[in-house]
Amino acid sequence: MSDEKAGKAPPQVESQQRLPAGVMMEMVLDKLKLLDYEKELVNELKFRPLAKTSFAVPGQNINEQFFYFVSLIAFLFRKIGEDYENPTAQDDPNGVTADIIRTLMSLKVKTELTPPKLKQASGDAAVLLLSDLCDMAMERTAFEILDPEHPTEETPDEDEEGEEDDLGDEEIAAEVDEDEEEEYYMGGGPIAAAAVPAPVEPEESTEIIVSSIDPTEWKIEVERVAPQLKIKADPDNRDWRSHLTTTREYIDMISKKFPEAKAPLEKINADVGKVLDSILTREKYINNQYEHHCQEYRSSVEKLTDAEERYNACNETVTNLGNELATIAEDLDSLKSQMEDHGSSVTDTAPLVKIRKAIQKLKTEVKAMELRIGVVEHALLQTKVASRQQAVVVTEDDEEDSEDVDY
Repeated sequence: MSDEKAGKAPPQVESQQRLPAGVMMEMVLDKLKLLDYEKELVNELKFRPLAKTSFAVPGQNINEQFFYFVSLIAFLFRKIGEDYENPTAQDDPNGVTADIIRTLMSLKVKTELTPPKLKQASGDAAVLLLSDLCDMAMERTAFEILDPEHPTEETPDEDEEGEEDDLGDEEIAAEVDEDEEEEYYMGGGPIAAAAVPAPVEPEESTEIIVSSIDPTEWKIEVERVAPQLKIKADPDNRDWRSHLTTTREYIDMISKKFPEAKAPLEKINADVGKVLDSILTREKYINNQYEHHCQEYRSSVEKLTDAEERYNACNETVTNLGNELATIAEDLDSLKSQMEDHGSSVTDTAPLVKIRKAIQKLKTEVKAMELRIGVVEHALLQTKVASRQQAVVVTEDDEEDSEDVDY
């Protein structure tokens, strides 16, 4: 893996379209793990971890899959740098899909997903959209992929294999022809020289060295000791020598059976060739016969695609008009409630009844007050009359007293 930034070298859309949805979903899952989606979606929002076929095939619960899909798109929008909030389960799916498509258009992301396909949240187009958004998010976050560091590991297997090869070579060397071995030892080879103790400081001599060992006794001793010197190595399936005998047996078996099976195999080959030729001929005939039907089917598919696009456009328009109608209906309801409150306040006689009761109460209180005023005036009048009478009496008494003094 070479050093590269995922954003600077995003995979091309055309190459991804050739891949199956399952393969692309595996790549998307790896990219999401690099973007650390598990921290926000799995740990915080309590979503289940994605599988390798999450959005490649339709799920059992379409609503849950759609909610997970749009939440994942919102997460990627935030990674790209858009201020996009997480949708909730109570949001209108039409409004959510319209917001996503508007955001994709603002980001200049080309997609084949229409609002109905976006609600399905599965298929090649959905996985391809996630892949493009992941590439853009990795580009915006300047994500860098480094070379892997391979740890240095010891390889003891090579030494063991070398030892096993050495053991095999020793076994092969132990099976040398007896005549060659006898001539080797009779000639005073290394083993004979090792059997005779060498002097500490050999002196130079011009005499011919002749072995004093009897060849017959040496041969008998070798025959006695040779079985004990053989080392039996454990069989290893990786060694080609262990399979050599079996391979030869298979070759011999095939050589014996092939002449008998050659004629039936050639006949089968000829029959299969004839059948394939007939199938190809029949296929060409069917293609030629139904060529105009295929053309009609293609034209019908194109018309259906155009009709679906018009339907999607009309559906989006209907959605917008429906939202406007709902807003107008809310305003109308509020106006109706205000008018009803105003009409009830105008036609309601309760305030008049309260005013009449208050006036009656005031009249009663005024009468009581007038009665009290009359009583007080009467008492005051009596007091004044009494005081005047007393004053008159006092005046008369004074006059009488003055007359008495004159006399």
